[in-house]
Amino acid sequence: MTTLRREAKAENGRRAVLGLLATAVPALAHRSAQATAAWPSRPVRIIVPFAPGGPSDGMARLLAEALSPLSGQPVIVENRPGAGSVVGSTAAAQANDGHTLLMASMSHVVNPSLYPNLPYDPLKDFAPIGLVSTTPLVVVVGANSPLRSLRDLIAAAQAQPGRLSYASAGNGTINHLAAELFKLREQVDLVNVTYRGEGALLPDLITGTVTVGFLNLLAPLPLLRDGRLRALAVTTETPLPMLPGVPSMRAQGVEGFEDIAPWWALVAARGVPEAALDDLDARLAGLLKQPAFRERMLSYGMFPADVRRAQLNAFFEAEARRWGEVVRRAGIRAD
Repeated sequence: MTTLRREAKAENGRRAVLGLLATAVPALAHRSAQATAAWPSRPVRIIVPFAPGGPSDGMARLLAEALSPLSGQPVIVENRPGAGSVVGSTAAAQANDGHTLLMASMSHVVNPSLYPNLPYDPLKDFAPIGLVSTTPLVVVVGANSPLRSLRDLIAAAQAQPGRLSYASAGNGTINHLAAELFKLREQVDLVNVTYRGEGALLPDLITGTVTVGFLNLLAPLPLLRDGRLRALAVTTETPLPMLPGVPSMRAQGVEGFEDIAPWWALVAARGVPEAALDDLDARLAGLLKQPAFRERMLSYGMFPADVRRAQLNAFFEAEARRWGEVVRRAGIRAD
């Protein structure tokens, strides 16, 4: 999904996923006659509140290209980056056209802890559709970095307080909060260097301009495979098949990251009919149960999720509590 080298190979894989989506969805989805007749009546927009090239963008484009031929209307991805997703989320919340969706990630529920005057409510101003996917975190450095393990990183940070840095895609993103949680747990000082999306931070990780990144697996995976980045650790307790030999954080003495996973969910702005919301959720649920589709997602580091529309807001509330506490303890503030 990254815009860096080997883009052609990634695009071929993406087309294979889209081909599977286009053939699998009609057989799985039970489309409501009401939803089919009344919605969509115009092009559907999926707003991505981050820059092109990152995982939110990649996920949205997979969904958009798969849904377009099935809906009878174009499904368009619109990138609206800025302020840790606030710019794009605000645009979606204010759309009021009944044809706007939002590709939400963890910042969707963290931003209320960062922005006291947020111009939207992530629960009240959006209707849940479904959780699409999750992915583990991987701690990465450039291939030429002297750091070979998580213990090396901790030792270097302790020896040089405030001299080492970590890359994040903005305040409230998983890169930011996971790194701050790591700092709290290990009592080290790393400087946050922010970028406009995960695609933008990868070149500086490769060159070593920034020391380390706590990234979702999807973003750096092609660069880990071709040797331009090195993985120091993963958050999962068991090894990942796509990163054999990379130890867990727990195995290196860092606890508390085992159940931390970036996620992506599809939510709708005001005005999308209830029948259409149910239909979209049913489509997602069917896709994520298909073995071939699951295998393809896993090859890109994406793990199909199983939180449906009825449970999604409860999931959001639990995530908001968890990460709101990290924001409070770390003293994180919006820029």
